[in-house]
Amino acid sequence: MKKSIALSLCIAILVYFLIAFSFYNRSLENIEIPSSVEHIDSYAFNGCKSLKAITIPSSVTQMRGNAFVYCTSLETINCEAAKKPDGWDNDWLHRECTATVNWGYTEG
Repeated sequence: MKKSIALSLCIAILVYFLIAFSFYNRSLENIEIPSSVEHIDSYAFNGCKSLKAITIPSSVTQMRGNAFVYCTSLETINCEAAKKPDGWDNDWLHRECTATVNWGYTEG
């Protein structure tokens, strides 16, 4: 029987677009998105049930709907942007997600 291992993930620096279902059903706990990423597509983190925290840099100017659908353990979303960017869909955060969104987040 294969065991699922919870991981922390730092996405490679050269990535600038996270396509739909990029991390579908992955066992990840924490994700730090690099400042090279500008666009996160719909359902990019769909089903990441172990995901507890994610940091989104201010470089992400577009976020499509339901990017975090079925992320049932998600507690914290740290966003470097001071407020929701105009290019983010209104339903970027699935209606059932109860995570705290920290706008204007700075590390340290």
